[in-house]
Amino acid sequence: MAELHNTVMGKRLIEHTLPEIARQLERIADALEGKDKTPEQIRSAYVSHLTSGQPDSEIIKQLRDIWVK
Repeated sequence: MAELHNTVMGKRLIEHTLPEIARQLERIADALEGKDKTPEQIRSAYVSHLTSGQPDSEIIKQLRDIWVK
């Protein structure tokens, strides 16, 4: 029986699939680390928006920036 790393599927698993899983897990972990700050940032941006008189497009941009970070 061939060793896993010597097969086409095994090579793909080792060289592509496993590193991609690791990258995605890292991305999820990064997102979860910042999750506890997000509600307060959103509330603060919204309250600030209500008193600023800015158009709604501005709060949408601010919320997108908060969410993406």
